Amino acid sequence: MWFIRDLATDKLESLVKKVNFLIIPQANPYGSFFDQRRNEQDLDLNRDHVKLEAPEVEAIHHVFRTWMPEVTMDVHEKGDDFYRVSIGCVSNVNIHQSLQELSRSKILAEVWKKLEKKRITHHEYLITQPMGIDSSAGVRYRQEDLERREMMKRYSTTDLNDGRNSLGIYETLSFIQEGASRRDLKTLKERTNYQYYGIRYFAESIAGHGEEIISLVNGLRKKLLVKANVFSEDDLVHLRM
Repeated sequence: MWFIRDLATDKLESLVKKVNFLIIPQANPYGSFFDQRRNEQDLDLNRDHVKLEAPEVEAIHHVFRTWMPEVTMDVHEKGDDFYRVSIGCVSNVNIHQSLQELSRSKILAEVWKKLEKKRITHHEYLITQPMGIDSSAGVRYRQEDLERREMMKRYSTTDLNDGRNSLGIYETLSFIQEGASRRDLKTLKERTNYQYYGIRYFAESIAGHGEEIISLVNGLRKKLLVKANVFSEDDLVHLRM
């Protein structure tokens, strides 16, 4: 909301002149009200981007398909706040590698530099979880299945059922940002500040590479449509990574 305020009050006028913004400020009002991840249907919205069973997720994809933006960012909070801002790029191997390369070599590199000047800790998005657990599938495990397992760290899921890769499969420069979440009001302003600068610096980097991004994304999307019209038994599709 801070970012929307600054876009609307001309504080970021130079940014608005370079980038068209489509913002969904709250995708899960039910879950937000009850302080939980799942919606009223008991669905994990960020594991529903293939089935599209939740009306909230269906609405997100309706907005995306209507406008087909070249860049997207899915903003979350997570319990682990060792890093104040964590951003992840596309990771499914069916998405063209050049999008991941541009994300890391230019966009994220520029965001990290600006966050460092603000003394905000950051890292490419990492998840801590018990070894061997497939949390990307949205499976619920019994507590006894989680006990006595070693802990591991990994980058975000490679599956297509989340908000990042499901939009990235359209050859979109797609990202996820995770901010610190401590579930208290005392640190709310501080945590909001972290999220704000992560989003703002990300938008500034996107604006600085606008022509390059539009050219890359549009070119890849045209190639994808051409390929879709030509079936070959040798076509390679990665089903599981």
